[in-house]
Amino acid sequence: NSDEEKYIAFMHGEAMNKNEMLRLAHAKTLPAIKRATVVTMLSSHIETLTDRDLRPFIRNREPLMRLAAAQAGRALPADERLKSYKGLLNDKYKSVRVAAVNNLIGLGIDSAAFKKALDELKASNLINQWRGEGNLNQSLVEYQLGNVQEAEALLKQGIKVDPFFEANYINLAELYRSQNKAALERQPLEEAMKAVPTS
Repeated sequence: NSDEEKYIAFMHGEAMNKNEMLRLAHAKTLPAIKRATVVTMLSSHIETLTDRDLRPFIRNREPLMRLAAAQAGRALPADERLKSYKGLLNDKYKSVRVAAVNNLIGLGIDSAAFKKALDELKASNLINQWRGEGNLNQSLVEYQLGNVQEAEALLKQGIKVDPFFEANYINLAELYRSQNKAALERQPLEEAMKAVPTS
């Protein structure tokens, strides 16, 4: 089986373990965009990754590979993420810096590079706040920073601008549940069922 055939099989849902996925991500016969796709998907297929798994991609010459590694970082334990990702906060590409900071929020970093990348992340979410997804993304940032009221306001704003994007309703209900506000939890879910009855 060629790497290309393995890649196609994987994209069509064939199960692969971590080593098989990493082998495919390193396959020089595949173009960078396909290898990067595999790296990005590591975090949704593999429960825990290690710094050693991702380091070759974090330090890769190809910006696409570094971006993919930054996005896969949520599968790294917090201490390993801190070790691996700090360098990506200074990457020359903004998309890489923003993806990296997204996986470092709430881990107690206070560097100038972290603050700059966090501002870039907030700015990119702000641009997308006419869509429900932009509000959702920024609400997650604020929640991780401990700004619960701001997160709640953003989710409500997201429902207003995009009433058919169900994730905001679900996250608002979850937010109320995490605060033990059971009386408020029902409301967004009932609104969601009216707005998106087929979901």
